[in-house]
Parts: sequence; C-alpha cells; structure tokens
Amino acid sequence: MACQPGGGRPPGALADALPRDLDLLRRGITLRSLYQHTARFHAATQSYAETVLAAGSQIRTVADLPGQMIIIDRQTAFLPHRKFRSGAIIVREPSILDHLCSTFEQAWNLGTPYQTGPSASARRSAR
Repeated sequence: MACQPGGGRPPGALADALPRDLDLLRRGITLRSLYQHTARFHAATQSYAETVLAAGSQIRTVADLPGQMIIIDRQTAFLPHRKFRSGAIIVREPSILDHLCSTFEQAWNLGTPYQTGPSASARRSAR
C-alpha cells in the first residue's frame, strides 16, 4: 500500500520505481497506490500508471491524501522523516500499523480507479 500525495511524481522517481514495481508484480505481489486526482494529468505519472496497471497493479486517486507512506504486508511502514528530506522512519509497532492501514483503506474506498487508454480519454473529455 502506498500513498503518494502532491500530484504527479517526479519523472526520475518513476523511472527508478518502474523496474522494481514490475519485478514485484511479476512475483505475484499486490501493489495498491493512491495518488491525488491531479496525478491523472501528469504525463510521466500517466506513462508509469499505464505500464504498471497493465502488469496488474491497482491505482486510485482521491482529492486529499493523509500523507506519504508505504506499507508492506501490514507489518512494516515507511514514513517520511521530518528532519531529513531523503530519509524515512520505519514503523513496526502493531497499533500504529493498524491505524495506518485503516487510514489507507478509508482513502482507498473513497478513491476513483485510475484508468488509461480510450475510456480514460472519453471520461476526461466528458467533464
């Protein structure tokens, strides 16, 4: 489970993530990512999303996200370190993980599935 607030992600970060995420998907790992709605209009994020969705990933968008986080197997979470921009803290405490997972699931349930291809174009032009 991943929350990526702030609209589209930097192209370099997406290029770094793509081979790793495709490898995880090939190994049968489920990837669910939440982005803000504005990520739908970011070219690099669109390209990344199209590729990982075709490989089996799930992506939804919402208006607001609770904050950046990556949760693995509901047992480990990575949260941004507030002092070091490129650092993260690791959370393994079960009560905190339950809260983070619940927060993710609430946002996920409110999210709109990310679509690519002709159906996404038709939907955008109908707005």
